Amino acid sequence: MKPLTLFLLLYLQGMLAIAKSEQWQHHLSIMDEPLYKKDFKHFQYVNPEAPKGGHLRLAALGTFNTLNPYSASGIAPTQANNTYRFGFLELNEPLMVGTGPYAPSMEHKSTAYGLIAEAVAYDPEKQKLSFKLRKNARFHDQHPITTEDVEFSYKILLEQGHPNFKLALEQVERIQIEDRYIIHFFLKPSSSKALPLKLSELPVLPKHYWQNRDFSKTTLIPPLLSGPYKIARVRPGATIVYERVPDYWGAELAVNRGLYNFDKVTLNFYRDRHVSFQAFKKGEIDVHYEGEAKNWETGYDFPAMQQGKVIKLNIPDKMHYGRRFFVFNLKSPLFQDRRVRQAISLLFDWEWSSTKLFYNAYIRTTHFFSAHENNTSALPTQNEQELFKPFRSILPPELCSRPFELSKTSGDGNITAQRRQVLKLLKEAGWHYHQGQLLNARNEPFHFTFLHYSKLADRFILPFAANLASVGIKMDFRATDLSQYQRRLRERDFDMVQTTLMVPYLPGEHLKGLFHSESADIKGSQNLAGIHNPAIDALIDHALSAHSKKDLYTAMQALNRLLLWEHYFIPNWQGRFIRIAYWQHLQTPETFPPFGIRLTSWWMKPKSSAGSKQRTE
Repeated sequence: MKPLTLFLLLYLQGMLAIAKSEQWQHHLSIMDEPLYKKDFKHFQYVNPEAPKGGHLRLAALGTFNTLNPYSASGIAPTQANNTYRFGFLELNEPLMVGTGPYAPSMEHKSTAYGLIAEAVAYDPEKQKLSFKLRKNARFHDQHPITTEDVEFSYKILLEQGHPNFKLALEQVERIQIEDRYIIHFFLKPSSSKALPLKLSELPVLPKHYWQNRDFSKTTLIPPLLSGPYKIARVRPGATIVYERVPDYWGAELAVNRGLYNFDKVTLNFYRDRHVSFQAFKKGEIDVHYEGEAKNWETGYDFPAMQQGKVIKLNIPDKMHYGRRFFVFNLKSPLFQDRRVRQAISLLFDWEWSSTKLFYNAYIRTTHFFSAHENNTSALPTQNEQELFKPFRSILPPELCSRPFELSKTSGDGNITAQRRQVLKLLKEAGWHYHQGQLLNARNEPFHFTFLHYSKLADRFILPFAANLASVGIKMDFRATDLSQYQRRLRERDFDMVQTTLMVPYLPGEHLKGLFHSESADIKGSQNLAGIHNPAIDALIDHALSAHSKKDLYTAMQALNRLLLWEHYFIPNWQGRFIRIAYWQHLQTPETFPPFGIRLTSWWMKPKSSAGSKQRTE
C-alpha cells in the first residue's frame, strides 16, 4: 500500500472513530434532566398556531450609539432598560438557546436546546464539548453558517470582545474544526462546570462580514444577522425597526415554533419613564412594563383603561431575576472600612420606604441569589465553615458566630436605635460627630455623591440622604444624562450608584464579572464595587468547579453570606410580580411560564376579534 493511501486510510479511520465516540444529544444540561425530549414540537407556553402579522410598538428606556453589542465600545440597544424582556434584539443567533440572553427559557434555567447546532456532545472526563451544526442554517445574505464562523466568533470575542466574553472563552484550551459542520472545544482542566452552557450560547458571527471591518469600533450600520428578524431602519439613539425575515431558515424549529409572530417591531427609546408612559396612554406604544409601584396604583385612570381597551396584568414571577442594590465604589477612600459601609447601610430605612413610597409592592432583597438556594437566617453549615477556614484572618468576625440580619425599623421614620449603632461604628472607624458634621482625624467632612440617571429617583434617595445627614454625613444626589451615566459606570467614576444585579440561575463566569478580583479593574466590567477579596475569589472558584448541586449550593450560600457581611452593597428591593399593561389588539398565550414572560410569544389579534373580551388576571 502506498504511503499516501495508507495515511488517508488512517486519517479517515481516525475521523470515523471520533464521530462514533460522540454521544450526540438535542440538549445540554449540566445538573438536571431536560424538560423536553428529543422529538418535542414546541415549548409549552407558546401557541404553535399563533398567526403571523401586525406591527408591535415598544418603548425602551435609554439610548444607543452602536449596533455591535459584543464590543466594549459604545452603548448597544441591549444595554437599555427592558430590551432583554422584549426578546427583539440586535444579538446574533447562538449555537443553542435556553440559558443565555438571546432566548432564555421561561421554564427551566439550566438546559440549552439546539438552534444553529442541531446536536451537542459533552465528555466531562475528556473536557471535550462538540457541536454539530444544521446544514440549512444561514445568514440573511444566504451565506451558509459553518464551523469557520463559529471559530471566527470564538477568536474575535476572545481577542476584541467585551470583557465578559474573555472570562469564559479564555477557559478554552483549544478548538478543533472537524469539518464544515462539526467543531470541538477542548476545555482547560480548571474550567467551570457551567462553561459548556456558556459556550453553547456563543453568538455566531458571520466571518465573511466582519473579517474586513473594525470590530472594536462603534457602528450604526445594521450588522448581518441570521435570526427571525433583521434590522430594517435605525434612527440613532431613538428608534430601531425590526422586520420579520419571510424565509427565515429556522422558522420551523421546535425552539422557534409559536414565537416571533409580528411582521414588524419598532423599538422606541425614551430618556424618561413617564414620557414613555404618556406615549403608551395615547396608543403610540402597545405594551408598557410598569417599573413604579405608585404609578401602577394611581396612574391608570385614563379613558382607554376605563373603556376596556387596555388590560393590566400582575404576573407572578418566581425568578426574582433582578435584585436592586446601592453600590459602594471601593476606589473611594471613604468606603475602605467595612464598618463605615455597615453604618451607612443601617441608615437605609426599607420599612418606611416600602410603606410610604412603594405601596408595599416589593419585598426586601435579602440575598444575592435565589431564595431557596441560600439561607442566611441560620449559622453557616459545617461545609460552609470548611470553605471559610483558609481565610479566617481576613473574614468579618461575625461571619461564623451569628446569622446575617438586615436592620428593621417600625416604618414610621424613627431610626433612633440605628443612629446610635451607626455613630458607634463610625467612631470605631475613626470618625467623630461635631456640630452637625462627621469628621475624620484631619477634621475633613464625610461628603460623597449618589449618581443616578433619573431625577425621579430622588423620591427614595433623598430620604436616605436625610437619614445620613442626621449623623453628619453629607450625600448629594446628582441625576445626569443617561449616556453620561453609562460612560461613568464604565469608567467607575462615581461614589455610589444603584444597580440591578442580574445573576443567572446556574452560576457561571458571570459571577467572576460581578464579584471576582479578575474583573475589578477592567473597564466596563460589571464589578461596579471593584471588589478585591481572595476569600470571595475562592468561593466563586468553588462554585464554578462544583461537581454536584450540594457542592454548588454550599459554595453559593457561603458566597452570599460573605457578600452580605462585607457590606459592599446595600440591599434594596425586588418584585414579586411582573406588572404589564397592553392594548387589547394584542393576544397572549393561555398560560404564562414561571420565570417571566417573553413578548416574542405574543401575537396580533385578528381584526374580527379585536373587540372580544380579554382575560384580566
